[in-house]
Amino acid sequence: MSFYLSALSAKAPFPNAATEHGDTLRPRETEEHVARFVRSTSSSHIWEASLPTGERFFLQRDSAASRGAPGHDIWTLRALRQSLVSGRPWAFQELKISELPLHPGTEAVAAGGWQCWSESPLVGRGDVLRAEAFPERAVFGDDALFRYPERRGEPHAWSFSTSQVEGGTRNGLFGAFDEDLFFTRFEFNLPLARYAVAFDTAGAAVETLRTLHDRGTNDITLGAWLAPCQECADFAPLHSLTAAWMALVRAHSRTPRALAESEQAARRVPLRGYTSWYLHYNAITEDVLRQNVDAFSTVVTPQDAHAKVFQVDDGYQARIGDWLTPAPGFPGGVAKVAAWAREKGLEPGIWCAPFIATENSRAFAEHPEWLLRDAEGQPVLCGNHPLWGGRFFALDTENPKFLAHLEKVFETFFKEWGFRFLKADFLYATARVPAGGLTRAQRSARAHEFLYAACLKHGAKLLSCGAPLASAYLRCDYSRIGADVGETWENSEFGTAPSREKVSTRGTLVNTLTRSALSGLAFGNDPDVCILRENAQKMSRSERELLAEINFTLGDLVFTSDDVSTWSPWAAELFARLAKRADATKSQGCKVASVRLDPHGLYAVEFDSHTSETLPSSLLLVNLDDAPRGGVLPHGFLWQQTSTSRNEKAHP
Repeated sequence: MSFYLSALSAKAPFPNAATEHGDTLRPRETEEHVARFVRSTSSSHIWEASLPTGERFFLQRDSAASRGAPGHDIWTLRALRQSLVSGRPWAFQELKISELPLHPGTEAVAAGGWQCWSESPLVGRGDVLRAEAFPERAVFGDDALFRYPERRGEPHAWSFSTSQVEGGTRNGLFGAFDEDLFFTRFEFNLPLARYAVAFDTAGAAVETLRTLHDRGTNDITLGAWLAPCQECADFAPLHSLTAAWMALVRAHSRTPRALAESEQAARRVPLRGYTSWYLHYNAITEDVLRQNVDAFSTVVTPQDAHAKVFQVDDGYQARIGDWLTPAPGFPGGVAKVAAWAREKGLEPGIWCAPFIATENSRAFAEHPEWLLRDAEGQPVLCGNHPLWGGRFFALDTENPKFLAHLEKVFETFFKEWGFRFLKADFLYATARVPAGGLTRAQRSARAHEFLYAACLKHGAKLLSCGAPLASAYLRCDYSRIGADVGETWENSEFGTAPSREKVSTRGTLVNTLTRSALSGLAFGNDPDVCILRENAQKMSRSERELLAEINFTLGDLVFTSDDVSTWSPWAAELFARLAKRADATKSQGCKVASVRLDPHGLYAVEFDSHTSETLPSSLLLVNLDDAPRGGVLPHGFLWQQTSTSRNEKAHP
């Protein structure tokens, strides 16, 4: 085997990040240094490479069978410490190891997006993964980090991916487990049966690289990942591989996790609830929320013991960044809503985007020192939201005075106002640029741990949203795993142009499927809301039924924004029935064994066989296409009863 190491260094400064649409943050000019790994004389499992710039690296491969992942290897990249301490700062924007072997029969992999919203489909040899077509949404994803090849069978994935091998069973798992330092990207070439691993090393400082794992050695660990063996086609159930991967993630924490696994697992109970966003958006008032508190507690909670959360979403605050100043619709302050929820036996929750501020906010105007700056000293743009009145920017999560301000905000939320659940949104802002001698991954991990610690301090639960998943693993109770659900099946705002970052019901269902194995292991999966209402939406009943079926079957946190007092008997019965079934399957340890594309292009989710006692079957087939496939109608699902025949009752 011949592997190659390439290192990308910047030759020119980053461009101004504060443009209208958030122009790319890539260096204008880069220089690539390449070296070939050669087999070490000391071990057949170690390869060595020396760059022309003098840095010396080691690549090691070990079996992962003893770590709970049979058929997989653990790969580790290290650097010789003395070769890095040469009187100059860390020079590289990226390190990449190329020409790693895939099983030649690999026919599809999951193209995991950079953050939780980014669409993450299964991509086959003939499929093309397209780059974001809309500059205003490019700031949400990986446009600043990677140039898509846009060739057939060459997708990429951030942090983790699953693979399927032709003629094999279940999935192989690619999983990075040292991402408190560098975000990790897997680049696949399915036609050539090769893959590469790239580390986003921009902004690193040599003095922050060394960890406890490196004590007593001359090496510094730079990255590590789990990958299927080249020869393997049959794998253990996906949930067991994911559990082994999460154990490695925890063991390699550079920013220590606040809770032990047993403590955190006890907090990931199935939850249902109400959130105000997907009907009222930010046009909420005291009266609107009071009516919905009464409706939810009357219609849903008597039928569902886990329907406990009433979440106030965006719109209670004056501006994004001014969280303690009420909007005009809340003359009595949002604490009144929390009190009403508690009176009805609900857990009050509140939304905020703690690490951003709009340019029309007091926080932006009065505290310019809180703004995160790029290498040229410019504020870092994170987007432009029409409902917020314009652009919004990242705040510096390493600024002690800003963090002290946030602690006051959270103390007010939890201690004074009485909320017990926090949805923290737009968390990718922590990782937009490296700064202060910290990489994107370091900044993101530290900010996420700060959030979780603040919630734990006050006895509140944390729902992470809009974050790079690598930072959220084991650092929140629940995490969104896809984009926002829309009021239509597909978002027509952009026509047919590609967008991995848009609001899309179809797109978020893709992620609920491909990220389902994280459920209960990395965090509780939040697949976003069910829309069951008849009004103020444009989905067919069968599309809404599919959304509910997938969310309840694969999610841990299922919300609705409907005015449930207007639900039809069909909607009320469906919500209650699926909630009851979800509780039964969770209590019996329902787990995902594989997620694959079947020969008809259907998403096929296999569950452990014993779960068929509570699920309709152990195999769920999902058609997200606009045309019938394999006997399943468009935008429909089917529970397959046996391996050779299908239930004749297909849901359209």
